[in-house]
Amino acid sequence: MVYRQAIGSGDPDVAIEAMYQLALQTRHQDKDAARALLEQVIATGHPEWAGAAMVGLAHLQDGDPAAAEALYRRAMAAGNDEWSGHAALDLGELLEGTGDVAGAKAVWQPLIDAADPEWAGAAFLELVNLLRGEADAAGLRAAYQAAVALGNPEALYALDQLGHLLHDQGDAGGAHAVWQEAIDAGYENAEDLREQMMPESEKRRQLRAYPEHLPPEFNPANVLRTGIEVLERGRWGRRLPV
Repeated sequence: MVYRQAIGSGDPDVAIEAMYQLALQTRHQDKDAARALLEQVIATGHPEWAGAAMVGLAHLQDGDPAAAEALYRRAMAAGNDEWSGHAALDLGELLEGTGDVAGAKAVWQPLIDAADPEWAGAAFLELVNLLRGEADAAGLRAAYQAAVALGNPEALYALDQLGHLLHDQGDAGGAHAVWQEAIDAGYENAEDLREQMMPESEKRRQLRAYPEHLPPEFNPANVLRTGIEVLERGRWGRRLPV
């Protein structure tokens, strides 16, 4: 009711924002109504909310990745820095999901190169995860070096993932060397890497000292890994419109 009153307030800025917020509120119960509201916001050409509505409408293009891609690209070109960056991140994820890895990299790389404090870190994390999925060790090393040169705050995450890739490939020595490089550089998850590098005999000793009837996720020997897994299962913390 409050949003509908705001829509009829006679103040264009208030009305446009209210349409956008009402679309968010109704998107799960009535997608058609939400789409109609978002299309109205887009039609206004508002410098902030039109881009937000394009991203929001892209999220409602169920089963139509081409339509979603077109909306993301419109948002990227709309001129609002916040929603342009948001659209680029989401578009990269969409392209990666459809198998267009080169397209995803092409969308994320400009965000990384621009070194924008709001988007460069998020885009770099997406790129590193993609490279890890491709088992591209050389790409991870190159991404790390480029990120250091740009001052990207997430640069050391590339070494973390490179170590995991090498470990998965059977190169424990190489993995440990890379992880130690990250630790020496001040990586925020250094304790987790030290746990990964711990000899198996020490891991077994710590596990034996833990009560068997309690969940292993809460074992002090595993708690760092549990926390990292929880974080990695979630999205990069950023404002999502829908």
